[in-house]
Amino acid sequence: MENEREADCASALNPPHPARQDLETADHFVFVVDRDLLVQYADNREGHLLCRTGPVIGRKLSRLFLPDVFRVLEPRLVAALETGRHSSHEDRIVLNDREHLIETSLAPIAGGNGITCTIVGVARDVTERRTYERLVAHSKEEWLRAIDSMPHLMAISDTRFRIRKVNQAMADRLGVTVQAAVGLTCHEHLRGLPEPPYFCPLLRAASGRKERKLEFIERCDDEVQLVTVRSLRDRYGELVGCLYMVCVSSGLQSREGELPGKDRETMGLLLRRADHIITIQNKEGRYVFVSSVPPCSLLTRNLPGKTPFDFFDTAMAVKMLERVRQVAESGLELSEETHVSGDGEKPLCFFDRVSPIRDSAGHIRAVVTISKRISGRSRHLEENNGCLNIQGLTARETEVLRLIASGLTNKQIAEKLYISRKTVETHRARIMQKLDLHKSSALVRYALTCGII
Repeated sequence: MENEREADCASALNPPHPARQDLETADHFVFVVDRDLLVQYADNREGHLLCRTGPVIGRKLSRLFLPDVFRVLEPRLVAALETGRHSSHEDRIVLNDREHLIETSLAPIAGGNGITCTIVGVARDVTERRTYERLVAHSKEEWLRAIDSMPHLMAISDTRFRIRKVNQAMADRLGVTVQAAVGLTCHEHLRGLPEPPYFCPLLRAASGRKERKLEFIERCDDEVQLVTVRSLRDRYGELVGCLYMVCVSSGLQSREGELPGKDRETMGLLLRRADHIITIQNKEGRYVFVSSVPPCSLLTRNLPGKTPFDFFDTAMAVKMLERVRQVAESGLELSEETHVSGDGEKPLCFFDRVSPIRDSAGHIRAVVTISKRISGRSRHLEENNGCLNIQGLTARETEVLRLIASGLTNKQIAEKLYISRKTVETHRARIMQKLDLHKSSALVRYALTCGII
């Protein structure tokens, strides 16, 4: 029996070379004792917990540790030998008039007869670590208190579009407590939308599109607010959520004045006066060109550089930006009816045709939207509904005029209608002669006025 126990101890104390190397290089102090608390293995290192004096293998464990440390370890080791259960402990010990927190982990090893014959112990001083953890916890509490006290509205959502954290200001805006906000669907409660908006970084990441930080100014309850939306990633680069922050500041109000209100008023006037509105937006949705028929230069000249959020309510702006994104990514034309409010007037109905604009290499650089009013139309347009027949254009000439106004070249028109390029040039010349118009831009204006496009 004694030989079997010695064999079991020998196998436990003489691990293969890689295992022994791990023990020698570990950050913890590792030791092994038998049932008589005789040291069978100990790290070859110095430490403030030890009183090593010469060789300690085969000697009592009390020769290895300082008396105050051994006084704490001894009952832990005896209990582990009796129960055969793994245990971990943290004990406070005063060494050199300074309190230390000692963490000890004891792992019993049983022999073939099931009786514990050896204990592998790992001891380390975790005083500095626990102090650091307390500082981190305190800093986190202070950070959370600072966030709750800030006037800006902040919410953090996870990758399932569920709110995980809001500050007190955001909770007050939502009309719930900070705790009750957790678990709410972010796009429904933060934006009032049934699904995530096009700019949501979580949605863009899920579809493989490029993420970006988005900032825009909008008006809410007669307040000007700066909205910031950006993705959140962990230290490994994995997407973990989204930050949504709203800054409601008098600084924005004084810097922008009443600009958002004036922009909406300007757009309302434009919607009521124009029969056609032509806009070009970059792929981010920002306007780079705005024109109208009849011309309203005083209304359109200050609109480029802005986004739909400057002119429309949130739901309408999101819808407009979403269709720009859809056309820019798919390269396909989109047509739909749009109902918009004309600055407090009854809603106006437009038929919108949204098309991609490509460069010479075929890459989509922008999106053009041609909006034709189909309700509340101006008297000028109603009087000219029959202008095509009056001018005597044939069906083929009407089709060619429509394609010219759509921006196609003679070659593209020829390919589309399966006719020669020379025939297209002949049709163009006849159209100009019949309409007494001598520039392509004049043909486009005429087509827009008559409702051809």
